[in-house]
Amino acid sequence: RMKGKSCVSVCPGMGRNCSVCILEKAIAEKIKKICELSYKDRTLAAFAQPVLDSRGAILSIVMVVSDITDRRLLETQIVELSNNERQRIAYDLHDRLGQMLTAVSMMSSSLLSMIDKNMAKEYSITEKIVRYTGETQTLMRSILYSIYPIHGGSEDLSDSLARLAVGVSATYNIECIFETEGVMKFEDQSKANHLFLIVQEAVNNAVKHSKCTKISIKS
Repeated sequence: RMKGKSCVSVCPGMGRNCSVCILEKAIAEKIKKICELSYKDRTLAAFAQPVLDSRGAILSIVMVVSDITDRRLLETQIVELSNNERQRIAYDLHDRLGQMLTAVSMMSSSLLSMIDKNMAKEYSITEKIVRYTGETQTLMRSILYSIYPIHGGSEDLSDSLARLAVGVSATYNIECIFETEGVMKFEDQSKANHLFLIVQEAVNNAVKHSKCTKISIKS
């Protein structure tokens, strides 16, 4: 009886068909279909499961729709909290620790230039302070980049993805290229960072598990 019909015909209040009707697909393919859809101001998860007889003919369709609005809202809030915390840590590293390390680097470099090289012990210790401070700054920038890759300024997602490609090529001896049709800027910077981290994870998985020789990132 449902063949040729869509869920709009059996869902009270639905004013239009879903973009992809899982009821139609479940009937056509005779397998369970799942989708997420919006209904008025709610978010719903739906699945349609055909019940087949011994010959594979459809006896009936079991369709279950669950309201997942609150769960999706909670997931969004968790992501926002995580992004806000990442941003706070990134700004603390960049604006506080970064400035302190820059000051230490400048003072130790100045001190080194004033020490007589004949004072071997003092010169050696100060030289190590200069070197370790520089290494600490490099490490801090690496940590900053990993937790909040797009950190203010005029940089957009394209810039960060291009730097990711260069870094992968240099580190793993794999040809990694980035291709884009234009600038990708976001009003909400946390979304740009979230997208970057998704791409970064995909690239890392490709490096670790695929044994590939070339990775292409396209936008």
